[in-house]
Amino acid sequence: MPTADLDSLLAAIVPVPGLHAVSGGLQMAFDGNAYTYYSDEFVLRMDFGPGQYMEATSSFRNTGTYTANDEIIQFDSASVKSGVSEWTAYKDGAMVSAPGAGP
Repeated sequence: MPTADLDSLLAAIVPVPGLHAVSGGLQMAFDGNAYTYYSDEFVLRMDFGPGQYMEATSSFRNTGTYTANDEIIQFDSASVKSGVSEWTAYKDGAMVSAPGAGP
């Protein structure tokens, strides 16, 4: 899923004004009855007004098994790992960065 579609998905599931994806994408891979849903790096941005915003660089990996029958796919999550690697805040041309925290 490219960034533009990720931004639309984000707006639909997290209806927070000013929140959008500025880079990255989502991927899903299937191997037998196992799946991996992940993003190795994406950047979310929250706008606070003219010249003020914050960005978070993050990643996640969700793995598990799935079953499919008729027109239904059921995902069973076995493991979720996520985290933010960096926070960056911008205000009137000044920038401050800090390392991210765990999930």
